[in-house]
Amino acid sequence: MSLQRIYRLGQSLKTKAPALFICRLDSTNVSAEKFLPTPPADHEAHKDRWASESSDKYTRVEEVPGRWHYVEYLLPKKTVPEPPKHEGRAPSGWQPPAPEPPPLPYFVPRTRNHMLPVYLRKEIRGPRFITQVKHIEGDLWAFHNDLKEYLESLAGKEVLSQVHELGSYVGYKGAYVEEPVGGSTRVGLKVDELEGNGNGDDGHEEREYQCPYRDMSDEVYSNETPFLNLDCRVAFEGLSEKEKKYAHYLSQASWFGGLIVLFQTSRESPLIFLLLERLFRTQDLESLKALALEQAGFDEEDFKSLLVYTAAFYSNMGNYKGFGDNKFIPAVAKDKLEKLLRLSKAWQADPAALEHIWSEVSDPLYSLRDSEKHLGFPPKATTTYFSKNCTEKDAELVSTFMKQKGIEGYITRLFKKQATEAGDQDCYEIRYASVLSSEDKERAEFLGSDVLDKSRVTFTRGDYSPLLKLVVDNLRLAQENAANDNQRQMLGKYIDSFTVGSLDAHKDGSRFWIRDKGPGVESYIGFIETYRDPAGIRGEFEGFVAMVNRPQSEKFGALVERAEALLQLLPWPRSFEKDRFLRPDFTSLDVLAFAGSGIPAGINIPNYDGIRQDEGFKNVSLGNVINADDKSSKANFMTAEDNEMFNKLKNASFEVQVGLHELLGHGSGKLLMQNKDGSFNFDQEKVRLPHVGPGPDPEAKVTSWYKDGETYDSVFGSMGSSYEECRAECVGLYLCTIEDVLK
Repeated sequence: MSLQRIYRLGQSLKTKAPALFICRLDSTNVSAEKFLPTPPADHEAHKDRWASESSDKYTRVEEVPGRWHYVEYLLPKKTVPEPPKHEGRAPSGWQPPAPEPPPLPYFVPRTRNHMLPVYLRKEIRGPRFITQVKHIEGDLWAFHNDLKEYLESLAGKEVLSQVHELGSYVGYKGAYVEEPVGGSTRVGLKVDELEGNGNGDDGHEEREYQCPYRDMSDEVYSNETPFLNLDCRVAFEGLSEKEKKYAHYLSQASWFGGLIVLFQTSRESPLIFLLLERLFRTQDLESLKALALEQAGFDEEDFKSLLVYTAAFYSNMGNYKGFGDNKFIPAVAKDKLEKLLRLSKAWQADPAALEHIWSEVSDPLYSLRDSEKHLGFPPKATTTYFSKNCTEKDAELVSTFMKQKGIEGYITRLFKKQATEAGDQDCYEIRYASVLSSEDKERAEFLGSDVLDKSRVTFTRGDYSPLLKLVVDNLRLAQENAANDNQRQMLGKYIDSFTVGSLDAHKDGSRFWIRDKGPGVESYIGFIETYRDPAGIRGEFEGFVAMVNRPQSEKFGALVERAEALLQLLPWPRSFEKDRFLRPDFTSLDVLAFAGSGIPAGINIPNYDGIRQDEGFKNVSLGNVINADDKSSKANFMTAEDNEMFNKLKNASFEVQVGLHELLGHGSGKLLMQNKDGSFNFDQEKVRLPHVGPGPDPEAKVTSWYKDGETYDSVFGSMGSSYEECRAECVGLYLCTIEDVLK
């Protein structure tokens, strides 16, 4: 013990209590006794129990049990003293408990410090906030249901919750505590005390609850979201004037077609797009920001949140994430956004139109009901590939019908009209995307109706007609600037497909596309990927235009040259590969325009199994996407040294992985099929299943295969896209550490 501590202790004891012990430091010839008061006259010395242990090394201790009360105030209290009486809330905001507990089947006692046992827990994954109410006595479930109903009535949305019966507590997803969570944009709610008479009428005013939108990691984009530039200036300037016009009109076609994705994402997405377009096109950003800060109640972070939401909406082409399919909302309070809209030049220019748009979109813009959080089959999720009354069972029924009829669903949507009178049939409408409508007689032979079980199926067209008309108009202008006859025929087939609603025409266009080797301007357009259809068979519109990066393309060309040798390194027999490897055109491109729900790093197309397997495909690596990098970011859990090495090598590593993923991942493998005439595209007697470790007989024969008319997507359905991406990724990871591959 230091001399300073002894002195402070002595001064404290002189003023607050008699001496209870004496400390001696013989080694320093300093006694603490001079700092302590003299013991009282009735002081009774007790035998020193530690005398036998006495040593010059230790201090002498004297016990005086009759004086323990002098130091009781130094011991930790088990309870907090009763607070002063208050008629209402204390200045700090503390609310005293009601005199008598309310007549309810549950009771929430105060903690020992007279506070409510309400705690805000911040989970690491997220961050995500969970509000917990602990120490609930009585009917735990009744308490849970009452509070859940109350919170939902205030929040205007479903509140996720959990009940822990053994622990006697409940939890609610969100920051439902009385005190504000500091520093965030908030929306006001009224939250009553958990004690009182059960209906909020206990003589005190309700207090405003503040909800931190910016901390909802799953539902909002952070204001720290990086914005990356896709540099394509050098590649574009290297084009001839004719190539630039060709690229321009293809880009216009892609952007107009990309608006279809809004309708394929959610019912509110087209209206949100109109709202944002009106807001930002009518007024320059600086004056809009000044209006928001000075008159609409925004702060700097609020306005940044609005810009981040807008950018995220355009990037995903809708209010659901292109990768993940979960909904996101603005991280700015609804009342602030409405105030800004009403003050904006857009609203002043056309108040009736903006009033209508806002009245339609304001609720779904912010709604986070369980059925709206993710894309998928109703009623648990939402989709626009099916009408709202279509169930997963309806989708399976129609998918089976389409498979039997040899119909692929890439350019369709499904709408159900339920029977309303006795004797009527349910009607399923398979609607094709096209410029022409069902009333147009031109090439309408595939339209009509058919019978499905006890229901009726009708085939119609005209979906997305106005937008596809704009796509077709620009494809015709691009056709005038095509480099060769192959490109003109390719675009002609695309025009034909989008005009009449013919998937076969798009397949023919894709055949011309894979023959267009090494063009200066590369492009592909149509209903391509089936990721977002819950059934996994309907395509989302996508269009891209890019210029060739010739130095990088030479590297990928070398990889193509060695592809057949590298395929032999994969862990399955040669019989599971195509009879002849169709060498694709593998180029590195700098993206000029990419319209869709997100930009990938690489593409292997077309997705039509018959063409990929028998005629070929193209691999595309998007170089300026791979090399787009946020230099300021730091990877989690890395030392500065490791982070520096990671940033130095990650683009080159990713480039290798993308190349292997696209060329040998998607490009490998063979669909074992039974042809229409009953023959097979593989030798049933010789082909055996691969054997990995202990398990099935290594000589096991193949017992299942694709039948005529079946495709990978039609067989695997909703899991098909995910399974194929995992397969391609595993091939890339398997090969990327092999030295011969890295050469």
